[in-house]
Amino acid sequence: ICQPSDFGWGFREDYPLEFLPGRFITCLKFNIYTPMNPASRMKNLRPLACLTVLLSAAPAHAALVAGWTKAGASTSTNLDTASPTVGNGTTDNADNESIYASMATISLTTVGQKVTLSGSATLIGISPNGDAPYSNQFRWGLYNETGTPADTLGWLGYFAGNGSLANGGNLWERTNPNTGAFASITGATSQTTAAAPGTILTGGVAPGVTYSFNLSLERTAAGMQIESSFIRNSDSQQFSLVSFLDTTPQTYDFNRVGFLMGGDLNADQVQFSNIEATLIPEPSAALLGGLGMLLLLRRHRR
Repeated sequence: ICQPSDFGWGFREDYPLEFLPGRFITCLKFNIYTPMNPASRMKNLRPLACLTVLLSAAPAHAALVAGWTKAGASTSTNLDTASPTVGNGTTDNADNESIYASMATISLTTVGQKVTLSGSATLIGISPNGDAPYSNQFRWGLYNETGTPADTLGWLGYFAGNGSLANGGNLWERTNPNTGAFASITGATSQTTAAAPGTILTGGVAPGVTYSFNLSLERTAAGMQIESSFIRNSDSQQFSLVSFLDTTPQTYDFNRVGFLMGGDLNADQVQFSNIEATLIPEPSAALLGGLGMLLLLRRHRR
């Protein structure tokens, strides 16, 4: 978009902008030409505006999460991918099951850093028990495993659950210390409850019903800002819209992802897709400082 013939300056064609995963902007080389008149000066502001956007946008480091372990008796497949399938489709085969996976430790060391867990889950054959369907039967979370890697007890972190009809979904924080399983309410504190969705989860015979989940943890000056959502893709119905500021976080480090399909979900199968953990760094002062130097250089060349 920024061509020398249009603006009086530009990126050299043999050194294009290159975006690489996990890195900042590389191969950034440019030529600045002396504007000849006020009109060309105004044109020169446009590429600088483009560069401002590029420099001020902090890159996100996304990674698919694979290598899943199941804790229950379901017949599950694709556990070595970021799209595992829990259950084989027979009656309640994915019921009362949890899965978890490790990931490289994400440490929120600076105010403004954020980690998000996202993906989708297709629920097949669910039939929540009772006249009033239960909430919190599908749970998703980000955790810090601090003990024995093979042990699912005592983890720290946060997890969210779905709402259903008159019951809102909850957001929990693992207490420190605790001896409960990672997605259990034993050893966890309910921090807040989402508004009741006014409708029930659906997910009948195959191909089932797909939902998108999200859990976002952002370090702030006051603690940890937490957002979660669980949306039915077909009609954008929200089942777990949560926003909460935790002023006493028990951890800023996260190295595990986990899910629970509760005993009252009665799922025959749950098909996950593209489970991803993303680190969003704080805006880089160094890059913004570089922009300032560029502006000074441009002024000097006038």
